[in-house]
Amino acid sequence: MKNILEVPRADWLAARAAAAELDLDKGGYCDFRRPNAIHFWAGPDNKPSGFEYPFLSGVFAAPRSYIGVATAELLHVELVRVTLEVRNEAAREAAVAAAEAAGLSPQGVGAAEQRALEGTAADLEWLQREFRRLCQYASGRLLG
Repeated sequence: MKNILEVPRADWLAARAAAAELDLDKGGYCDFRRPNAIHFWAGPDNKPSGFEYPFLSGVFAAPRSYIGVATAELLHVELVRVTLEVRNEAAREAAVAAAEAAGLSPQGVGAAEQRALEGTAADLEWLQREFRRLCQYASGRLLG
């Protein structure tokens, strides 16, 4: 699932700076190791509605599960197109295990894997909310 937004370039740069501050390795929910992308990770206390998958533990500062990415494309010197795309890895892993256990063909396993990876409407809503919250934090408008 995807959503496309157009944001001022300055807002994107501010969001990237905020993502560095709220980095996964510091217990946050972001990872911005590529200049045109901010990755978003869920945690036990901050996850999409209906998310019932395990979190990676012992890898990062806190348990996390990868949900999706905000990718930027420069449209104009002052405008960026941001594509929010769900990439629910935990759902993908669970779907593959279930499809294989059910004896589905390789094509059936692949189809189940792709559907799960693309996520749900709740996953996209969470990703949109987290991107908005990151932008609000970057601009100093996030309260408590």
